[in-house]
Amino acid sequence: MRDILVSLIIILTLNFTVHSTAWIDPILKKEILNQSEEYSSVIVLLNDLRDNEKASARSTRDRLRRRVLSILQKSGFNIAGFVDSSLLWISNAFHVLVNAKEIQAIAEDSRVKSIVFDSEISLELPQQETVWGSTAGSTWGLEMIEIPRVWEELDLRGKGVRVGILDTGYSDHPALKNRIELSRNFMWGQDDGKPNDGHGHGTHCLGTIGGSSVNGKRIGVAPEVRFLVGRIFNNKGKGGLSTMLKGMQWLADPDQNPNTRDQPSIVSNSWGVNWKDPRRTEALHRAVKTWKDQDIIPVFAAGNSGYRPATILKPAVFEESITVGATDSKDKIASFSSRGPGRYLDRETRKPDVTAPGVSVYSSDLQGKYSYKSGTSMAAPHVVGIIALMLEANPNLSTEDVRAILRNSALDLGQSGYDHAYGWGRIDGYQAVKRALDLF
Repeated sequence: MRDILVSLIIILTLNFTVHSTAWIDPILKKEILNQSEEYSSVIVLLNDLRDNEKASARSTRDRLRRRVLSILQKSGFNIAGFVDSSLLWISNAFHVLVNAKEIQAIAEDSRVKSIVFDSEISLELPQQETVWGSTAGSTWGLEMIEIPRVWEELDLRGKGVRVGILDTGYSDHPALKNRIELSRNFMWGQDDGKPNDGHGHGTHCLGTIGGSSVNGKRIGVAPEVRFLVGRIFNNKGKGGLSTMLKGMQWLADPDQNPNTRDQPSIVSNSWGVNWKDPRRTEALHRAVKTWKDQDIIPVFAAGNSGYRPATILKPAVFEESITVGATDSKDKIASFSSRGPGRYLDRETRKPDVTAPGVSVYSSDLQGKYSYKSGTSMAAPHVVGIIALMLEANPNLSTEDVRAILRNSALDLGQSGYDHAYGWGRIDGYQAVKRALDLF
């Protein structure tokens, strides 16, 4: 009996290999081999757009919709149940619930490149200790990167700059009062446009980017920015690939009108995945490239995987991302900070780009409180805040302009020149903003 079952599995596998033109996630292949009747949440990537087609264009979106409906109808899927919110034009893809038979039929369509399981993604949780207050002044991180000097000498605080963040949402914190311009909740069961952070990670990151001083201590790098907040993780710090992509797409066009410029200038991302197969993260890579194409600067935390080489998370590993590792108050690389080089599609990338304060960072937390947290999640918001100050000084800076300024103004630490722990060095806020002004 066992031999018969093994032979049957081999036959099914051979038949599937012959007829399928698309790559299928191994998790889904098991569903097909078992002929499961259960429904799986999947991301279907279509073949790349032509070079002259922008993902954000209305014509591209309309064409994607027609193509997706055609593919689904051909596969036997009831298109009456498909909603346009599942179109992922940011990645030339779509999100759908399908069974094994439908997965196999979709994979046989020549327009489909890959089908990826909608895997769960978890935040790399930082260490924390809740406190009730602090002495006057600025956080050690702001002092270290000379942010008070930017405020006092250059009179720049991020005014007029819109900053996006994808995280656990935001809480009704005094340091963030009247600062949230738009918010969107991509988790089930909660309303949009309301405080929704039951975890604390997002509120802490927001405070470091641009929280105001309400308890006698200055916590935010750019305290006059406006925020667009996408909640892509629940109260346990868990989300899914589809949630990430829908959040990224929303920030690329909040009002869903490609003719209006309503997206943020920068997005802060203190999350990532360590999936090895690049085909599982191609949708994320496409989304980051779309951001950059739309002049949205993508900033990602490197990850907290420690001292081993090549531990940078994705999307931080992508060339397009500005990737941030963590240092402590003595300008030493944090033991948890992920190291380079970045590796993706059999290529190496110079990651991280820079490092920033990420150990015992004091910022806003839940119920109007404050806490100290450590992680590259805390380092990346420092860089996002600096970029906001740079853009107030010079609104015309591109992602590559910003990367070059951060690189050339950083304090070289560790090995001379670039290294895979510190990148080009620990950021210097004053020097970076000064150089941005000089280029205006």
